[in-house]
Amino acid sequence: MSEQKLSVIISVHNCEDYISECLEDLFNQTRPADEIIIVLDASTDNTLDIVKQWSEKLPITILENKERMGKPFSLNRAIDMASGDFIAQVDADDTSHPRRFELQLRFLNRNSDVDVCGTCGHRFGNISEQLKRPLHNNKIRWWLLMCSSPFLHTSVIYRSSTLEKYKLRYNSDFIFMQDFNLFVKMIEKGLRFANLPQDLVGWRAHSDNTSHPKNDEKRNDYRKQILEQILMLAGVDATPEEMEAHRSLGKMRLSGSNRKNLIPFLKWCFTLMRASVREPKFFPAWYSIINISARIFVTVLRKPE
Repeated sequence: MSEQKLSVIISVHNCEDYISECLEDLFNQTRPADEIIIVLDASTDNTLDIVKQWSEKLPITILENKERMGKPFSLNRAIDMASGDFIAQVDADDTSHPRRFELQLRFLNRNSDVDVCGTCGHRFGNISEQLKRPLHNNKIRWWLLMCSSPFLHTSVIYRSSTLEKYKLRYNSDFIFMQDFNLFVKMIEKGLRFANLPQDLVGWRAHSDNTSHPKNDEKRNDYRKQILEQILMLAGVDATPEEMEAHRSLGKMRLSGSNRKNLIPFLKWCFTLMRASVREPKFFPAWYSIINISARIFVTVLRKPE
């Protein structure tokens, strides 16, 4: 059997300060990529020249958008061109441990039922912190139900056969949280997830990140849309009051008056429990019931916001 191919996809817009470090990490991988598809999203700085220099050392294919199309469009363009059995998403301003691809591909080859594999990592730059993520499928789905991102997007590797089988792509309308939206679609298709426990990626914190606090209001709008998608999978059409109760469940803290919001909060928790029993393929019933029960206990004991 011939060795499986690995494609790396990168969307880049004006990243001259960081792209060289990103590509150097790809050059130093113990399991090198077979192709690296870089989509320049109408960059106006020196990014293209830097990428061309690295193309002498790495198997880089350069695609250019004549006008700014956004990250989801650019990643989809790269996926459509990728020829690998696995597709690794790498952010142009982030870093990768030298053994990242080696360890992820080893895991995927040993666990043929896993469709998406990420890793833990760390944040560096303006903020320094360890970034732990849930390791197993049930807990990853639970994080999605709580509208918490269970993957570091820059760490994710997909099976290309799965993307093609279900025609899965990023939604170009999601300028923010496009990865989260894709993971929800994957839940709907019954795909399985995993994260490796090792710190294998560095997520750079700087003012141009879409996750920067200046973008919180926009991100919250997209988060609301995604939460509605998630709840619809469980057969729940939530009211605004129930959406607020779900936010309290995620934060494990009631908002406003404890007396005023406790009863709607408890009703919502039991609605979710019933939904997990009714639709266990999306959110396993036993796991959801145990976690909701634990969160009820903590939330009721804590002081409201």
